[in-house]
Amino acid sequence: MLDFNSQSEFLEEKGRFFRKNAYFTLSNDGVIKRKEFHNIIPSAVYIEDIQKFIDYSMKFYDESEDKEIRKISRMTTEKIEKLDKNILKLIAKGSYKHILPYCKEMYFRDEKKFFKILFNYVLMDNLDFNKAIQVYSMREYFNKYGYTDIVMDLAMCFVTKMRSDFHDFEYVDESLVSKEELRKIIIDNKEKFMTKDGLKIVSYFKVLDSFDYKEEKKYISILMKKIDEFNEKNQKAIDDIEREILTKLFI
Repeated sequence: MLDFNSQSEFLEEKGRFFRKNAYFTLSNDGVIKRKEFHNIIPSAVYIEDIQKFIDYSMKFYDESEDKEIRKISRMTTEKIEKLDKNILKLIAKGSYKHILPYCKEMYFRDEKKFFKILFNYVLMDNLDFNKAIQVYSMREYFNKYGYTDIVMDLAMCFVTKMRSDFHDFEYVDESLVSKEELRKIIIDNKEKFMTKDGLKIVSYFKVLDSFDYKEEKKYISILMKKIDEFNEKNQKAIDDIEREILTKLFI
């Protein structure tokens, strides 16, 4: 049995074995494959039982994916305007290795601004890529355990290497539904949203509800469309870990 005193201690030692070399691949035949990211970071935040967390995490443990996690450097001489601009640019380019120092520096200069930039980008991106739960949980992880390079590395590796898709954002109209009305819809249907798609919807709302955004009427529209689609399709059940995560998100 693996012996660790906390989820953060486990990730510090074993976290490098959960990072994938690629989350997006494109073949010569035009076949696109995307790998889903496991819920290691969310489970570290929301699963209190350390052994339960470790047992779940080890299902995704893969030494063949091991890459050395080097200390992320700071960019203390850069102006904050350049950090702001380059974070968005580097995520869009999928420049995983280059983005980490920008993210770390912005986090320590202005934590609130860093997460608003990151959250805003995720809201523009494809909801089905499930990036919302990862970046939201990263913030909660730092609040609970403190900053660590390994969690920044894992989360930003997925966000950048999964690449981006802004189709829904580019073509959606602004919604007339308010954030408060949307919150009520989600809370009133808590049990119905206890599915894999429900986890994506609730996570996206948690990110949306964290700040005020210039384009939030579009983000609400994207989410309302997903809720309408949710009501029309058969849903995949979630496992016990995902149910516990989703239950904590509702609190």
